[in-house]
Amino acid sequence: LKESKGNKLKDFVQVSGVLGVSHFLMLSATEASKYVKVCKTPRGPTLSFRVHQYTLAREVLASQRNPRAPKNAFLSPPLVVLNNFGDAPHQKLATITFQNLFPAINVRKVKLSTCQRAVLIDYDKTTGRTFPFRHYGVSAAPTGTNKAIRKLLTTRRVPNMGDLADVSELLTSKGYGSDHSDSEGEDAVNARVDLTQDYNRVAREGTRSRIILQEIGPRMELELVKVEEGMCEGRVLYHAY
Repeated sequence: LKESKGNKLKDFVQVSGVLGVSHFLMLSATEASKYVKVCKTPRGPTLSFRVHQYTLAREVLASQRNPRAPKNAFLSPPLVVLNNFGDAPHQKLATITFQNLFPAINVRKVKLSTCQRAVLIDYDKTTGRTFPFRHYGVSAAPTGTNKAIRKLLTTRRVPNMGDLADVSELLTSKGYGSDHSDSEGEDAVNARVDLTQDYNRVAREGTRSRIILQEIGPRMELELVKVEEGMCEGRVLYHAY
């Protein structure tokens, strides 16, 4: 399909099956607000969300001291975590839509090394209407070792030892240990796991490691305002107003 001004939605729907496209995400804006529609091809349903707040991925990374967004993390699907979703019909439909929006992961066959992202979608019970959306990068680092040694193991850069009188200073006050105290950022107990597979070159099978989440964006706060039976048409199954 060649994109042109004369294209209609049905033109994209007709080729979606051939290209393996399962969902359409359509963004729009009015003077009142911004919206995103999640459409299941080829026959719907369509969920329309109002975007109350959003932060672009580049803005999230720019706010961090040490941003981390490796390109190879996007070669595999993310882990999807849904929280606080209720039993109301529109919430059940939102649950199914968010789950199917990303490729399914077989927990028995998945390789831990491919689990490098996580998507968290929460239903905010305090407001009773919004869905905060967060996107994180996942990494693992070994526990039970000095922070300076962990930094030396995980970095791919050769340390500069030109100003050191002895190699031991690399791990003490003048080297990697200079800006990391042993008590800084102690690992939470529930963030430690015993790996059953190799995760990376330092977090190996059988070792105890800490799981690190670092936000990579985008960040959104969504409100489900309407559910339509078809692709942007058909019977209205739910309306917030």
